[in-house]
Formats: sequence, C-alpha cells, structure tokens
Amino acid sequence: MNMDRQTSTYAPVIAGLILILVGALLLLAHLERWSIVESIWPLYIIALGALFFVGMVVSGPAGGPLAIPGSVIPTMVIMLLARNMIGHRETWTYAWTLIAPAGVGLGLLINSW
Repeated sequence: MNMDRQTSTYAPVIAGLILILVGALLLLAHLERWSIVESIWPLYIIALGALFFVGMVVSGPAGGPLAIPGSVIPTMVIMLLARNMIGHRETWTYAWTLIAPAGVGLGLLINSW
C-alpha cells in the first residue's frame, strides 16, 4: 500500500520532467532553426531511457539499479544531439568519456535516493 502512494507521488514529477524536456527541445528547434522532423530520433531513445525510470519507480526499492541505464541512455543521446547541433563531429573523440561520470554517476545518485 505504501508503494502505491510512492508511485503516485513520483508520477507527476516524471511527467513534468518529460514535458520540460520536450519543451526544451522544441525551444531549441525554434531558436536554432533546425528541422525537428529530421532530429526526432533522439526522442525515441530518450523514451527508452524513460522506460527504465518508469520500471524503477514501479518496482520500488528493488528497481533502483534501473536508474543507471535509465540515465546513461539519455546522457549519451543528449551528447550526440549537441554534437550534431554544433556540427563538429571530432568532438566525440573526447566527449564519450563524459558518459561514465555524467550518466553512471547520475544513475548511482538516483539509485541511492
């Protein structure tokens, strides 16, 4: 019974974060004048990462480790999207090293909560 209350408490927060992310992407599309249709692929992969977070919330404390892939996947997509927007493909040479401290670190932090 307590887990149901906890799930319903986090559901609006997760929905709000998803809406903020979509709004930020649409704002960037408008400001940078890039076609959102050509760049929609990150949303599918970010949705995959969000599914890990949904599984984590539904599972309760036992699903905490799902936060790690749930944060690594969107971190990688955000980095690839930023790389494509900048236009400098050579930045991936060093940017991939940020996946571990950013993605895994964020996942471990969320898992500890």
